[in-house]
Parts: sequence; C-alpha cells; structure tokens
Amino acid sequence: MKNVIPLEDLIKKAIEKNLWSHNYEHFLESRDAELVPLKPNSKIREQTKEERYENPSELQAKLLTNLVGYIMEGNNYGITNCNIIVVDVDVKDPEKAKDFINKLIETEDTIIVRTPSGGIHLYYDNNIGLESKKLGLIMGDGYKIDVILLKNDNYVLGAGSSLIINGVRKYYTIIKEDEELLDFDKSSLYETIITEIEKGEKPMKKEKSNIQKKSNIISNNGFDKNIN
Repeated sequence: MKNVIPLEDLIKKAIEKNLWSHNYEHFLESRDAELVPLKPNSKIREQTKEERYENPSELQAKLLTNLVGYIMEGNNYGITNCNIIVVDVDVKDPEKAKDFINKLIETEDTIIVRTPSGGIHLYYDNNIGLESKKLGLIMGDGYKIDVILLKNDNYVLGAGSSLIINGVRKYYTIIKEDEELLDFDKSSLYETIITEIEKGEKPMKKEKSNIQKKSNIISNNGFDKNIN
C-alpha cells in the first residue's frame, strides 16, 4: 500500500522548496483566480474546451482544496480569469540579461516567480483597467518581455508547476512576494511598456531597447498567449 503523506507535511515541504507560500495562497483566494489543470511536465490543458465546461465547479473545488498535493505529485496548473497582469521576462542570453533580471527582482515589490528557463514572472494588479488579452512584446538585450492579462482564459503556469528541460525537472519557484500585488502603474517598467504598446509596432530588434536603457538608469541610480 502506498504511504499517504499528510497535507501539512506536503505544504511544509513545498514551502521549503519555494514552490508554495501562504501569501501566494492568499493571492489566489483573494483574487478568486480560476485554476487550469495542465498535463504533467507540460503547458497544455488537461481537458478539451468542451470538457472544461461540463462540470467546472467540481474541478475547481478539487484543485483549491488540495492544490499543494496536486503539484507535489508532479502535476501542473495555470492561473487565469483573475484580472492580473503578468510581465513575463524570458531569458535568451543569461549573461546579458543577468543585471536586468536582478534589478527587477531587487526593485519590484510584488510577487515574482522564477521560471524553469531562468526568466521571471512579475505579478501586478490591473489597476488601470487594461482589457487587451496580450498587451505587447518587447525585445531587449538578452531577453524578451511579454505582457499578459490573466483574463478570458489566458493563463500562466503557477508556482510549483514544473517542466523537464534537458532531462532535468525544473520548477516555477517563488523568489519574492508581498502581501499585496504592486499596482501596474507603479512598476519601473510601466512607462516603457505602455509607450511600446501605444506605438503598435512590431517587436523591437535594436541592440538596446528603451526598457534596457531604463534598467541601466535604475542601476546607476540606486505573447502564444498560453505558453508561459
């Protein structure tokens, strides 16, 4: 017979590995976030579109009551329909992007999750009422940025989810958190992102984007919609 690990022990283990936290749990509950079951080691939905609407409340309740147990068994889940903005910084060249990533982690007082590829997800409150599903894509020096609104079934993988990369399981881990999400217009990236969105241009391919220049100033001065 397989030993059943008490939920309290699973939660403790998950917190020790930065796969879970009480603040993260509070964020999901307070925002009434919809949880999307995904296939193990994958970013793909477990259910078809038709299956999702047959009995969504039962599935949602199951995930909410034992989400930690769900992820500790190697399952993945997405977060959606909570009107949160996630800035997804995807690393293309770790050495070039290192200073930019570290400065964001240092200065942004909000929930930040490290992705398996070495990038980060920064969570913001949509306090300016943005409605677009995918708000833009900006290319920087060694990284790219997607801005995703968790609404209308757009989702990002939640903390504790994992992917197999080059034969190694890597997790989405919580590296910074706050009791409340930072307002999007208080982010150090806000002006640059909004400027690029308003331009309506294609992704930037300059050696240094405006956002990289802004990160340099900060340092000196002390969108597939469902694959994140």
